[in-house]
Amino acid sequence: MEEHEKGITIILTEIGLWSLFPIFTVMIAANIAPFFSASFSVGFAFVFLFIIMTFMKKWHEVLIRDAWIDILMITLIIGIIFYSLVFIGLSYTTAGNASIAFLMEIFFSFLILGKRENVSFRQILGAFLMVFGAIIIFFPKA
Repeated sequence: MEEHEKGITIILTEIGLWSLFPIFTVMIAANIAPFFSASFSVGFAFVFLFIIMTFMKKWHEVLIRDAWIDILMITLIIGIIFYSLVFIGLSYTTAGNASIAFLMEIFFSFLILGKRENVSFRQILGAFLMVFGAIIIFFPKA
């Protein structure tokens, strides 16, 4: 498998798993308090990180102090602010709508990276069709 195909496969796997996140979150939040659910999610991510860091023998990189500010900022923005907004937003919408909104990251990636990477017309057309489909789903009476 070529590097390009391997990258696409990994991204498609990420998209599939990411689209399941709001569904599982809604199912769990219906039975468990949202804060506990978010805590469980963070705990699961930590266990996964621990396994990966141990398997790849990268624990020495934790001691690099120059990266601590960046790690704290990423933790604040993604780990706290973003997921707080996700859990709050899922209390106001359906898991299906949230999954569609999350999949819009592909479109925004094209907007941001499209000028830096070689993007074909077919890929741009697919991104815009995805946005059009999302608009139809989010605003059916418009």
